[in-house]
Amino acid sequence: MSSIAKLYSRNLANEVIKGMGEKARNDGTLGKASLGYVSAREG
Repeated sequence: MSSIAKLYSRNLANEVIKGMGEKARNDGTLGKASLGYVSAREG
């Protein structure tokens, strides 16, 4: 059971890293926007 949990955790980490890279390539904000900024694109 522990090996399945380890595999799931590694896969989830890889998916999160992939998603963050994609968001950064599309000029997205990683995480919350700083105080005073809005994390939405106008356009």
